[in-house]
Amino acid sequence: MAPTSVPKSAWLDTLPGWARELSEKYYSRTLTMFALHGNVRDLGALRRGGSTEYCSLNRSLQAALFGQRDLVWTYDRGGGLSFAEPRMQEDFRQALSGYDQFHGSNYSAALPRNPDGVLSLLDNYLRLRIADGKKIALIIDFAETIVPAGDVSALAAEDRNALVTLKRWAQHPAFLRADVTICLIAENLTQLNSGLIQNPGVAAISIPLPGESERLEFICAAGDFRRRTASPPPRWLRSPPG
Repeated sequence: MAPTSVPKSAWLDTLPGWARELSEKYYSRTLTMFALHGNVRDLGALRRGGSTEYCSLNRSLQAALFGQRDLVWTYDRGGGLSFAEPRMQEDFRQALSGYDQFHGSNYSAALPRNPDGVLSLLDNYLRLRIADGKKIALIIDFAETIVPAGDVSALAAEDRNALVTLKRWAQHPAFLRADVTICLIAENLTQLNSGLIQNPGVAAISIPLPGESERLEFICAAGDFRRRTASPPPRWLRSPPG
């Protein structure tokens, strides 16, 4: 996860506590799936090169934790599958062309949004790119809509399929050996299916509300930004009355 030009210990020091916890668990090489919950819809501080940017959790994950990955995707049920960079999308579409030829489908022309279709395609693509030695990160947002809480027997068929797929990924030997990280994002951990959260291959990580010092830092940064970008006052206000 750490940029190659920065010592891992120094890089970890720039991360917030929850991100350090995720990184340390990832470097243990025993986990590949993480459930991020709590204050997941807030803006967080992204510190790079002496500057600080306030951005969404998805942006922080893509830029700070997964910036050196070969392939980074984000999926949510409403928006479908998206890619951190155009080259990643092109690579995925090229792989889909081969999948379409073999299965007689047309996914390369129109990607599905439903979990059944997306996770099935990703399952094939992940295995293909793991075999190529690629470094991969997948962010699944609003995960409670894909693997919702409840008794398995009461879940819809596509929810059960998604649950089985994610549980298989969490402990798949090939995924654990490879450089793969899967992040599930949900505001409330209890909204996710307990069968997945209690899986030994999944680590739940809480993102806390900002403390007083963090709030003050954000207020100061926002005030400084407004001062730097504000339009100058009108001429009549700048000039003393004649």
